Amino acid sequence: MDAATREAVRKRAGERCEYCRLHQKHSELVHHVEHIVARQHGGSEDPDNLALACHRCNLHKGPNLTGIDPSTEQIVPLFHPRRDRWSEHFLFEGVHVVGTSAIGRATVQVLAMNDARRQEVRREVLKRDDLTCSVVQPFPCRPCLHTDYSQPPGIRWINPGTKDRLVTPVAERPARASP
Repeated sequence: MDAATREAVRKRAGERCEYCRLHQKHSELVHHVEHIVARQHGGSEDPDNLALACHRCNLHKGPNLTGIDPSTEQIVPLFHPRRDRWSEHFLFEGVHVVGTSAIGRATVQVLAMNDARRQEVRREVLKRDDLTCSVVQPFPCRPCLHTDYSQPPGIRWINPGTKDRLVTPVAERPARASP
């Protein structure tokens, strides 16, 4: 894979893991450009088959294409960053990634998205208050002054372009500025 393709994948992902949403700046290891469908399963080098993944998501995903939904015990496909919308399968509750669909639940389990180290990293990011509102936030950190109040109460969109969402209690929303 050439450097231009790698850079295009990183840019498209906004330097965030497309599975757990960890920003590259919060990781000691370089995020991987991974094959969504592994080469051993016939996956190509086409950008539509590439995703940016933190080292933990990449190592846990490996060549897996499916997982078992812990709620239904059915085999389901894993989250596919090019076909699926993150907000339709996951949300953050504090430092936990919650699967809201069979695909989300299986992906959370297979990728071990809530292991102790990941929760520790998320807590550290929150403690440092090292999040900015100008980029997609990886999880709720504090009331955001850039909240889009045209959205339903209790939901804060963290990327209006993709409608990725986080549950934010209405009581935490900042007061609207007077016109």
